Amino acid sequence: MTQTVTDDPSGALVRQVFTLFDEHQSRENGKHVERVMKENARLGFYNGSPVALGFTTRVVARHGNRDKKVLVIDPVEAELVRRIFTLYRDGDGRSGPMGVKTIATWLNEHGYRTKRGGLFGVAAVHTILTNRAYIGETTFNRRCSRTLRQKPVDQHIHGTVEPIVDGTLFEWVQQALPTRSPKVVAPRVLTGPILLTGLASCSCGAAMTLRTGTGGKGKVYQYYTCSACARKGKAACPGRSIRMDRLDSLVVDALTRNLLQPDRLATVLSAVIDARSRRAEEVEGRIKRLEQTRFEARDKLRRLVDLVESSDIVDDEIKSRIALRRDEIAKVDAELERLQAPRPGQEGFSHEVLARFGQLVAENIANGPIPFRKGYLRALLDRVEVDDGVVRLVGNTHVLAQAVKDGPANVQEVRRSVPKWRARRDIDGHCDHWEIQLRREA
Repeated sequence: MTQTVTDDPSGALVRQVFTLFDEHQSRENGKHVERVMKENARLGFYNGSPVALGFTTRVVARHGNRDKKVLVIDPVEAELVRRIFTLYRDGDGRSGPMGVKTIATWLNEHGYRTKRGGLFGVAAVHTILTNRAYIGETTFNRRCSRTLRQKPVDQHIHGTVEPIVDGTLFEWVQQALPTRSPKVVAPRVLTGPILLTGLASCSCGAAMTLRTGTGGKGKVYQYYTCSACARKGKAACPGRSIRMDRLDSLVVDALTRNLLQPDRLATVLSAVIDARSRRAEEVEGRIKRLEQTRFEARDKLRRLVDLVESSDIVDDEIKSRIALRRDEIAKVDAELERLQAPRPGQEGFSHEVLARFGQLVAENIANGPIPFRKGYLRALLDRVEVDDGVVRLVGNTHVLAQAVKDGPANVQEVRRSVPKWRARRDIDGHCDHWEIQLRREA
């Protein structure tokens, strides 16, 4: 308030009136500014928020004394954005896929900087990996500028820009981020120096952890040992242990000989293909029944409408029956849309495809940095179970089929978490996991 008033009671009253008018005017100004900004966003113009890395602004029109700008790609920064997504999925060629923190460290060490010239942090990298503007989708009016609370979806204003990142890669990153979150999977499981961290478990159900021992000549040996025995003693578990190098080589050799051979892959995947074929037949039958139901409901609705048009009498019962038929048709349409959505193919795999997949994956699990090899193992295996005299390798046949379909270069993209206490079943009741049993030295 800029008006001058006295300090007596009358002045206080005038001051309050002026304050109310000023507040009302401020709200009106805010309402009009918001309306103009929304219309600006609907027309595809940029409203002035901080520009994301990879973009810059360009003036395309001038209205009065105001420039109208749009977002365009900055070629130099766009390459950095693509590099960040590539680092998350594939690494830098010398390591496996990188996490958010590792990417930030790598960028800072290689001299890259943020839009404002600062160092990259975890939040900055995570924001880039989740920003849908990089696939051409922008959203204005997403949250309140004062409270930062999310606004209802129907108030969002969507726009488009030229994409920087391939949509398939972006969606893969969105699926991978939750599975790699430290709240879900410990970072050591994905990037630690131990090959079977998160996979090796004792037959008692506890995870296997690292234990070291020193031989008579001072040589240090590393073992996988039952964590339950280490924490609770022999009453919890007898304490199964196996040398780390021995179990690592057993797992790699067993996968190479007993799974990644073309004939063995064909045998394992045949069950998945047969199950999907049976599922497809059931879905087709369900679709035919729903289409017949929809035809009958539409016929009944047509007769009700004809009755209303011929009699000119519409009572509450007829109205309710018409509403019932329309609701029935809407439900059937929704179910048909769900069933007719694209489903995984039922095609088989040629011998050449299986041989190429097995050869390349076998090379990748046997050679290279530990995080790189671990990524492939975690894509193929659910768990490595150590028992007395036996080692069991367990994997999911559906995940294996998806990996073969996507190709060896994308095996790590199918990384997932399938809790072993929730063994899933196919439609015919057969377990959808493959298993390899190995004899181990005492």
